[in-house]
Amino acid sequence: IHKAVGLGCIWATIMAPPAMAFDTISIRQNGHDNEINAAQFDNHIVGDNRLSIEQNGGLSVATIVQSNSTDAMASITQWGSDNVNSIIQIGVILSDAVIRQDGQHNTGSIMQFGGSRLSANINLLTDGGGGSHNAGEIFQSGNEQTMSLVQGSSSGGLGSGGGVATGGSFNLAQSGQTGNYNTAIISQPGNDNTAILIQDGNGSSFADT
Repeated sequence: IHKAVGLGCIWATIMAPPAMAFDTISIRQNGHDNEINAAQFDNHIVGDNRLSIEQNGGLSVATIVQSNSTDAMASITQWGSDNVNSIIQIGVILSDAVIRQDGQHNTGSIMQFGGSRLSANINLLTDGGGGSHNAGEIFQSGNEQTMSLVQGSSSGGLGSGGGVATGGSFNLAQSGQTGNYNTAIISQPGNDNTAILIQDGNGSSFADT
């Protein structure tokens, strides 16, 4: 477990041989102006590759990169405003990426390239997440991918469980999927929000709620 409090920067990398199990990185930061960059590579053991970042503050940056892996899980949770985070997964299978943000003027992006059966979620309201003037972006290439991007206010707040979207304004959602049999869900309750979705392939579906 890696921890940092206050101003700082962390680089955390695990490059594990196939025989090693349960490669996990867990990072938590409190304060402002923090930066975290974490990466995991080359592991196909189911249940490995768990990477989570939590930041409580503002003006912070978090980046996760996972590549050439199976059953990887990447999550970033940020409280506060003016934060930027991104998750990049390359050549992964049966993997998940989750971003949760609560505040204003935050930017979150998930990029998944060259994989299959992946899921990407930004601000799932079952785990909270909301605010206004936020930007979210998801791009997926491959087959059988799912994505959901929710922007609004949560009735319970971040981490409360069972939050319900009640509003939010001036949010931007951009999503793209290339490949076949993909699913996209975008939810933006509130006013003056913008959603852009591009799907290139066959058998894909989209819901705007």
